[in-house]
Amino acid sequence: MLLADVTNPNVIEQSLRELQGTLGDTRAGDQMKPVSTGHQDLLDFLRALQQYLRTEEDGREDAALLTLLSISSRCGVAFPSFQQRMAPCFPVHAVRDEAALDVQEAWEDIRVLLRRHLLEKLHSADDVVDGDRGAEGCIRMARRVRRFEQLLFLYPETEVLSRYQNLQVKFVQDLLRGTQPCSFERLADRLRTAAPTLCSTIAADLHTLRCVVEPNTLIAFINQGYLNTISQELLVLIEECCENAVKDTSTHTSKPGKRSCTKAKAQGCESSNFFLNNQCLWGKR
Repeated sequence: MLLADVTNPNVIEQSLRELQGTLGDTRAGDQMKPVSTGHQDLLDFLRALQQYLRTEEDGREDAALLTLLSISSRCGVAFPSFQQRMAPCFPVHAVRDEAALDVQEAWEDIRVLLRRHLLEKLHSADDVVDGDRGAEGCIRMARRVRRFEQLLFLYPETEVLSRYQNLQVKFVQDLLRGTQPCSFERLADRLRTAAPTLCSTIAADLHTLRCVVEPNTLIAFINQGYLNTISQELLVLIEECCENAVKDTSTHTSKPGKRSCTKAKAQGCESSNFFLNNQCLWGKR
């Protein structure tokens, strides 16, 4: 398939029809039989798609995803969701091994480009769900669900959730941390400001991920990605506040003042540990 074939929707549609006719009836009842595609044909297609994704054309990632999903669902062509699945497709032979490696490298590059695009979109302003339950909120939620489904087409569930969780952990950390030295007053203001964003973000992921993963997986994701992260960050920030309070008061107060701050630090750490342990117990239920 030429590069022009990949970029032209009408040519894509015609190519899909021709491919379906060549493949014949690939259905068995309601099930679609996977079709074995020649590795050279597959390599040519993937390289053309790879080249297209590296252009500056607007909407290229969405067009590529539409093409891949159409070929997979309508023609029965199965694309591997992770590298290990590609190895058994070819016998141990030097020429085929080299061809298989070329296919694997091209497919992996395509997956990385599409994954980057989808994860960026999940964090973009257009996909942020701000609690609106009207038509606009439903559209944004459906768009987020579709992006997760596309990620799950490219990667296994565990890898998708792991990568997304890492992004959300960093998001929570950046939201709670500030640029100025931590004090209890600043921490209280920071939490007051961050609370609405945290609540809306957790709610959005609850509503989105419940459509694509099992309940136990969803609970574990929320617990590890948000609740545990918040607990750990609060523990670190409270300890930092106590240390800064000790430094500030050491130049103005005597030892009793230091002992008082040390006691406050111990109480703060004890409270944070209690909160963290309760969140972990909640995640195990």
